Amino acid sequence: MIMIKLTRLAVAVALLLSTNLYAQSEVSIIPQPLQLEQKQGAYVLTEKAFIQVDNGNTELKALGELLVQGLFERTGTRLSLVPSRADNGTTATIVLQ
Repeated sequence: MIMIKLTRLAVAVALLLSTNLYAQSEVSIIPQPLQLEQKQGAYVLTEKAFIQVDNGNTELKALGELLVQGLFERTGTRLSLVPSRADNGTTATIVLQ
């Protein structure tokens, strides 16, 4: 009886670990981006990060504001929403085009 329970536990743990490894290898983003480049390492979202949008596009600006609020609610980190410029000397963390 104990052996059966241990076997079931081992199978359950193995299944959980295998699905976790699979989930980490695939990026699921909706809507699917036109381009995605995966690299090694981790990304830490900080207050220095910002979202860049075209100020003339009211729809993108509204989406940017929703993204700022959603990320704040889920992470506690409030990103800045900045207008796009031809050359601002910095690289945006997130660009909405």
